[in-house]
Amino acid sequence: MPQLSVHYLGFLQQLAGVSEERVEVPPGATVRDLLAVLQHNRSDDIGVALLTRGGQLREGARVIVGGRNVSEFQGLDTVLQNEGEVAVVVGMDPISGG
Repeated sequence: MPQLSVHYLGFLQQLAGVSEERVEVPPGATVRDLLAVLQHNRSDDIGVALLTRGGQLREGARVIVGGRNVSEFQGLDTVLQNEGEVAVVVGMDPISGG
């Protein structure tokens, strides 16, 4: 089964209890499938932090695959590549000074 390297950024590190891990997903898995695995393996709070009740990414939540935000592809329906890297982050927008 393909393995992905998942990096937790921001307060998701605290929710997950780790900064990164290897996660197995079935061939053809999507970002949505991966998030379900993370939620099941680590904490339901990860799903709450990333997804709305309607199952969409929350504003300020980002999933980065291969260095690009999945919103540039098919969002949560983006198919993951074997042996890739994924970063999940909530609320790390640049802060402007004033």
